Amino acid sequence: MKALLRLNVLAMIAAAVLITAVGCRKNAHRGDGKRGVRVSHEGGKLKASIGLESMGGLFEPILRDGAVLPVASSMDFSTATDNQAVVDVRVLQGYSSLARKNVELATYKLTGLPSVPRGVPHIRVTLSVNENGVFTLDADELYSGKKPKVVEVSRNELSEDEATSLRSQSEATLAADEQQAALIRAQNEAELALYMGRKLLAGGYRVEHSKEDAAGIKALMADVIAARSDATASDLSASARSLRSAVESLLNR
Repeated sequence: MKALLRLNVLAMIAAAVLITAVGCRKNAHRGDGKRGVRVSHEGGKLKASIGLESMGGLFEPILRDGAVLPVASSMDFSTATDNQAVVDVRVLQGYSSLARKNVELATYKLTGLPSVPRGVPHIRVTLSVNENGVFTLDADELYSGKKPKVVEVSRNELSEDEATSLRSQSEATLAADEQQAALIRAQNEAELALYMGRKLLAGGYRVEHSKEDAAGIKALMADVIAARSDATASDLSASARSLRSAVESLLNR
């Protein structure tokens, strides 16, 4: 699976986000990469948020519902596996924090990324909507300074009726959706923290650590694994942050 990691300025890597390519809707078609995709808007404002699907089926909004057109915004990512030269990006429009409850606008492939370890590339994805409601996607890779090629795979448009229906549906399940999304985010944090712990213990970061350091990391990893089974989202997130903090302190020592 070709994946991305979302970057967070404060924590460097806050949570893993997996961008997946899925089957197209019936009225979607293969794009030529030259024309934008029309989005749902009304009165010069977006009628629903636009963003990307992330690991576990989350919706990561980049352009928010109600934004005044024209509008553009960016979100930063990195790769989720070593030597990953291609990533798949699925763009959605909707109101729910769960991707499956929103509508697919387009899917893209980003190619030509540097062949380096996971988390090293710095991919900035920019979503733009002009005053006519036409959406486009652009991407930059800041680590190498080389611009990746953006290839449109499919496209779709959210109708006004769909937008109205999505809003009413999301309002009815808002609390349950947010609760499920919080748990998914915590699970993503746990997966990334465990990856960092395993890589440290295997010598992948090429930093020296004592037997006591290794024992401490192993204990924190065990806490995260146990929390994944029955802990609340907040407790699992706290365990993951403790492990990640311990690994990062060894890397910065």
